Amino acid sequence: MDEPRSIVSQVMCLHFRARLVLLYAGFLLGCLQPYQRPPVTQSPQADSAQVAVIPDTTSLPAIVPEVISKIDTSFAAPLATEDKVEDKIVTQFKDNRIAVQVAIVPQESRRALGERILHDPSTWQALPAASVKTDSGEYLDAPFAWLNYEAKKKALQQVFPQDIEHDEGWVHIVQHKGETMWAIAEIFTGEGNKYPEIERANNLPSHSPLSRGQRIRIPANLLSKSLRDPSSAEFVELPQDTLSAPAAIARAAEKPVSHDPDLKFRKIGGEWFGVYKLRRGEALYSAVVVRFTGRVDADEVNQIARQLMRINNIRDETAIPAGTSIRIPLRLIDEALLTAEEEEAPLAQVRRGPGKLHVILDAGHGGNDPGTMVRGWREADLAYDLMRRLQGELEQRGVVVHSLVSSRPGRAAMSNGYNDKRHRYVLVTPPYLIEDSRVALNLRINLIDAIYERLLAQGVSPANIILISIHLDHLHPSVNGAMVYFPGAKERTESYGAWWDGVYARYAESRRRTISFVAKENRQAESASENFARSLIAAFRRSRVPVHTYEPIRQYVYRGGRKWTPGIIRYSRVPTSILLEAANLANRGDHDNMRSTAFRQRFTEAVAKAIAAEK
Repeated sequence: MDEPRSIVSQVMCLHFRARLVLLYAGFLLGCLQPYQRPPVTQSPQADSAQVAVIPDTTSLPAIVPEVISKIDTSFAAPLATEDKVEDKIVTQFKDNRIAVQVAIVPQESRRALGERILHDPSTWQALPAASVKTDSGEYLDAPFAWLNYEAKKKALQQVFPQDIEHDEGWVHIVQHKGETMWAIAEIFTGEGNKYPEIERANNLPSHSPLSRGQRIRIPANLLSKSLRDPSSAEFVELPQDTLSAPAAIARAAEKPVSHDPDLKFRKIGGEWFGVYKLRRGEALYSAVVVRFTGRVDADEVNQIARQLMRINNIRDETAIPAGTSIRIPLRLIDEALLTAEEEEAPLAQVRRGPGKLHVILDAGHGGNDPGTMVRGWREADLAYDLMRRLQGELEQRGVVVHSLVSSRPGRAAMSNGYNDKRHRYVLVTPPYLIEDSRVALNLRINLIDAIYERLLAQGVSPANIILISIHLDHLHPSVNGAMVYFPGAKERTESYGAWWDGVYARYAESRRRTISFVAKENRQAESASENFARSLIAAFRRSRVPVHTYEPIRQYVYRGGRKWTPGIIRYSRVPTSILLEAANLANRGDHDNMRSTAFRQRFTEAVAKAIAAEK
């Protein structure tokens, strides 16, 4: 019995000693914990995508994977227990854009989320329905331009941690490779075309290159309303800078009137709705969203379709019975379908003068900008092919063609084989090799104006000059056919340009050029361009070229919660100016058509016939 007693005693002694060691170790850890060095985060690389999940602090962002829709949960999870959910955001700066994802509070409604993060909470229904779930919580994409002051400030602190906010405005420190003054203006003022004002405020030459560490001051009067500190005494305006025109109409109109007889209006719960009865075989996406909201971009069509499903209590969009009344909030309805408050007096149709027709031809993108790409086919290549074919058809009909772009720097004659697949130069003096798409666009605009002035000086009638810019789109797959955009008179500013130095001073056509507009001429240009667009669509139909089902002629592009007129026609003084979207490459039928040489030839012949009929 003595031996067993000895073994038990030894075991008990060892157990006691082990407990003492554990207690002592715990004591030491407790004492040392306050003095532990916090984990080190890697400084952001200026030329990479910046993504961060952080609380409301000014700490530097950490680098996590590039795709913002797939949040790095291994990074986000540890913070989930420390930060308030409503303080967490994910930000990314890439391609001169800020993308934001905000954390959703458990059981939080979209309306409550909108009130928390949006500058205009009444637009909460425009938030996407889909969210991203991670180990650290649920996140939702939110356009930076829509955010309120607090949310925008958090996002900016993460991608531009060195920036300084003060009473006189905002000081931005250039941090990322490739930052442009246009992008800075777009982020801080809400409008990229305000960059000349920022350049003047900083005494900078026009289009001077930016360098890392450079300080750019954005005066308070230029900041977007949503970036002005709401605690400031002068901030007394109601937040309206994110409202679309239909939303403004909705507040003022007693009863809207639709140009489409199938769309009726009813007031429900104090809000106006357009009501449409779905017909047999019609789909929510094309027959309702595309037709009545003017949206054709794939993401926006899907987002609005999800909103309408919630509003109308639709669970399955593929099983909606014929005759179902679909309610559409007035703020989402295409402005073109609503009767304007004041109609301008109709203008006389433009009559062509004696002499030859002159057509200024452009193909979109080019150089290192391929445009949209679908299954190996590039927009730039197809647009250039269409432009070259159209040039040949027009010259055979005696029309004088002025090309804006070429595959070679010289103004060489066409080759019948269309061997040059892509344009690489804007034909200014000297030719510009397309490396920056924004510079290329501005040079095109100045070149158009220079050609127009030269033709007027030669005695050519303005009515005998036409501008056509050819593009292809990547829209919702349900959308097919050609569309034509024309410039609205009210979309033009009083002047454009004044490139007196910087990159534009190198080219004869943009050096010291200011393009000025007159209201009456703008109205005449709107009328002439719309009339030509109608003639072109009619020619397509006669040639059995597919056109957009509901609205093939448009003034605006709706995208990213905004609407705008493409710059190349918006800033053109040519009385007849259009942008032609030849097809939707995301639509299988359109894609197959554009792959066909015979179809592309038939397409350009239809355009040439429409132009020749103008004489």
